[in-house]
Amino acid sequence: MPPMPPPTIGIHMFLGSALAVMSIVTPPVVAYATEAGWSGLFPALLVYTAVQIHYLLPFQHVTILFGAGQACRYGSNETLKYGLPLTALTMLVLLLEVAWWQVAGLIE
Repeated sequence: MPPMPPPTIGIHMFLGSALAVMSIVTPPVVAYATEAGWSGLFPALLVYTAVQIHYLLPFQHVTILFGAGQACRYGSNETLKYGLPLTALTMLVLLLEVAWWQVAGLIE
């Protein structure tokens, strides 16, 4: 398996925008997977999952950003409080996805 999830999550932490990260990371990773003989769907889904379920700060997801701020219910501290354990959970989900895709025959 290529080392995609940690770099993807790292890039997401710095850039913040889920769309920007997916547009930067997905094309080269899909090209690498295709050259390695894997389905291009495998890395595309892996990058998508890593970016969509991972956040540390409110600006990293627009749906979380809508509820953040002084006039709202939560801020950066609350988001970070839940985002750190979610990062570990994200890695577990990615490992489960890879195992499932092996069973389903998407990857060998």
